[in-house]
Amino acid sequence: MNSPRGFSGPGGITAALTAAERGMQVELWEKRNVLGGLLLAAGGPSFKKDVKDYVDFLVQKLHRSTVKVSLMKDGSAEEILRGNYDKVIFATGATPVMPPIKGIDQSWVVGANDLLTSKKSYGKKVVDQS
Repeated sequence: MNSPRGFSGPGGITAALTAAERGMQVELWEKRNVLGGLLLAAGGPSFKKDVKDYVDFLVQKLHRSTVKVSLMKDGSAEEILRGNYDKVIFATGATPVMPPIKGIDQSWVVGANDLLTSKKSYGKKVVDQS
């Protein structure tokens, strides 16, 4: 299984766990070094601790299972074909929506997901109306 756009989220993790519980040998590939998908951002604020707890629960359950987890592995079509797998599930997950705002592509514009997962920070002036 591969999550090409981001982190292995709840859908991909649950699919992997379900297949493993049904007796299949399962590999979950994640191209980054962390699991959790966009729920990582959703669980970022302290008042959303329940969401973070759910992500932690899924990841712990995954590590206790028979699922082979490979982080930093971005599967190519050739690699998948070489594996001669019986089934392949592409859990591509959610993609954040970026509104068509003039200037949104500037280096100083920071998306909410990056803030909530502490990938980026902000300065003293968050919105400038000039």
